[in-house]
Order: sequence, then structure tokens, then C-alpha cells
Amino acid sequence: MVFAHARLPDWEARLTDHVRGVDRDAPFDMGRLSCALWVADGVKAMTGHDPAPDWRDLHDTEAEILRDLRDRHGDLLSATSAALGPVIAAEQARRGDVVLHIVGRNRQALGICIGREFMALADRGVGTRPMHTAVCAWRVG
Repeated sequence: MVFAHARLPDWEARLTDHVRGVDRDAPFDMGRLSCALWVADGVKAMTGHDPAPDWRDLHDTEAEILRDLRDRHGDLLSATSAALGPVIAAEQARRGDVVLHIVGRNRQALGICIGREFMALADRGVGTRPMHTAVCAWRVG
């Protein structure tokens, strides 16, 4: 499967609005706003299509999300591939593409490529990390 939804003509402005829309004072809460749903919201902003409709409003805790993820797909990489299509090398990612990176103790997380860096949810709001730290990516549009 390939994510077959083209980016909207004003996708860059929509992506900027999405990133700016994060409450920078809110602490990270995987049960309410996970990296995957934040990235899915970004993809929806850029394309008009929600790649994660079956994941919304289902979980209250991190443990619930991780159990459901494991039961449905095994891991975040597999779940993202199911929604967006084949994995590409991180070096091939372009602005607006989705990336997978590792945080903490080998935990997979998602972000959005913005050039030589990607944006991802951090402890508070959104942070940036260098693209060379991304493990792989998926093309959006």
C-alpha cells in the first residue's frame, strides 16, 4: 500500500499552522496526545486525509496505547507502514514526510521532516532533532 493522498496546494502553510498549534506549556501525555496522533494530525493537515481514524479517542493511558499497538501491529514501524505505505531511507525524506526515531530506552516515536531536522513532540510542546538521528521515513503525498 502507498499513501495515495496528494498534498494540498497550501500544505506548507497548513503544516506550519499544525506545528504552531501545539500547546507549548502542556506536558507530554501519551494517553491524550501521542507522537503518532500528532503526526497523523500533521498528515491530515497537509493532505486532508486522516491516516489514523481507528486510533482516535480510544486510550486513556500509555499502557493502553502500547498494548493496542502491540496487539494490532507489533510495533510503531509496522503500524505506520500499514497507514502510510512502504518505508524509505531517512536520508530520502523531504519536508513534510513522516520519520521514525528512537527516544529514551529504545522507544520508537514519530516526527515530521522539516528539512535537515524533524519536529517531534517533546516533554513540553514540539522540539527539533537532526535528521541524521531518524531511523527511517515514509513519503507523504
